[in-house]
Amino acid sequence: MNLENTVKYHFAKSTMISDSPRATASDSLTGTDIMAAMGMTQERAAMGYSAFLGKMGISNNDRERAIGLLAEYALTKCDKVAALRKLSANVKPQVIQILATFA
Repeated sequence: MNLENTVKYHFAKSTMISDSPRATASDSLTGTDIMAAMGMTQERAAMGYSAFLGKMGISNNDRERAIGLLAEYALTKCDKVAALRKLSANVKPQVIQILATFA
């Protein structure tokens, strides 16, 4: 299953409530399977999953979380870039935050 296919579970068009049991020999994924897979993905790849949910417009909280995680990661790697290395210690986090927001 592609990550793009999970978007439809956040914006369901209708709920199908029925008292009839599901087919017992079904190989299709259930909503519970999808939610478990999404939770596992969020645990293992927090930045990527939050960025995806933010980009798709599903969650503003995940959008902000992805920006924060990207900024944290960038602060650990920014000394490899000469232009960022030359910045003062109080300006560098602000520049990184702006770059992460644009990314």
